[in-house]
Amino acid sequence: MKLEGTIFLGPPAPADFDWGQLPEELGMLLQLRNGVVAFHGGFHLRGVGDVPTWHDLMDVWTGPHALHKVYDAIAPTDVPFGQDCFGDQFILRGGVVYKLNTELGHFEQMSEDLGAFLGAAIEEPVTYLDLEALDAFREDGEELEPGMLLHVDPPFSSDEAEDGITVSAMPCEERLEYLFDHYRRFMEQA
Repeated sequence: MKLEGTIFLGPPAPADFDWGQLPEELGMLLQLRNGVVAFHGGFHLRGVGDVPTWHDLMDVWTGPHALHKVYDAIAPTDVPFGQDCFGDQFILRGGVVYKLNTELGHFEQMSEDLGAFLGAAIEEPVTYLDLEALDAFREDGEELEPGMLLHVDPPFSSDEAEDGITVSAMPCEERLEYLFDHYRRFMEQA
């Protein structure tokens, strides 16, 4: 799978990986290409295997950084197969693709299935994946490197964001921890 603006192709999957634990459509896809970061960092399809850690699907599904341990809307059976450039998560639930807003924990349906989701993302990545801020970041001469996400200050969900935001590159693990903390504080105030 070669997508526009590909900046990372996942390494080969471990030979002993149990493909039966993944939804069939995702497993077949990852057996062909074990993940990718495409659209200049706008979309990350996670792969299996722990090298590099930020790319490992199992880490955020069943491992130490499992999203269901943080977000009320996520069940242990939901598969966080990808993320956008801000760290919002794409989730497979019963074959249907949802998007988790990681600042507030909101959950919305994106597509009826993985194939339709990927097709829409390929056809219209900027609109479908909300990549306008990434485009502005790139127009300023910056590029996201593999393993990096865009950090938004102030957070999109804050009142201050109406006056404008700044974006900067941040390591994926740090950005996700920031979002987890932001969500926890939001829930404490709710």
